[in-house]
Amino acid sequence: MPAPSDAEGKPDMIEEAETIRLTFPPRPEHISIARLVAGTLAERHGVAHDVVEEIRLLVSEACTNAVRAQLAREVAAPIVLDCVLNAEFRVEITDHAGGIAPEMVNHKFPDPEAVEVCGQGAGFGIPLMRRLADHTRFTRNAQGGTTVVLTLGREHMRHA
Repeated sequence: MPAPSDAEGKPDMIEEAETIRLTFPPRPEHISIARLVAGTLAERHGVAHDVVEEIRLLVSEACTNAVRAQLAREVAAPIVLDCVLNAEFRVEITDHAGGIAPEMVNHKFPDPEAVEVCGQGAGFGIPLMRRLADHTRFTRNAQGGTTVVLTLGREHMRHA
């Protein structure tokens, strides 16, 4: 089904939310599929190319964190990616890796050299997600893991 369009024939944001859910095993090779799904949904509805690339980067960072966390804890449960597009673009990534440490969420990274102070990984994922998304939320979920919600609002959703 083609994306809805405005009076000039340009794709427009849809009135009703379109949701796509992807579940995948916690393996690095599946992160590219998650990026593809989120990016394609945005492209299909005429979101500007640079914004689509930001969406792909956000999904990549969040899914990489989820995969790393589950692999580190040897959790085989699938990771869930929900992409919701209507007046805004919302991405939710849910893992089952024991929940994000509060100090990781609230830590202020003063400069790129200081990112290692919180522990594992390169340390750029959370600050990058905060910079690119209009709203970020990290919560412990009922499955004993973390749900990351990243939202790009209407003002961010420029059309191609």
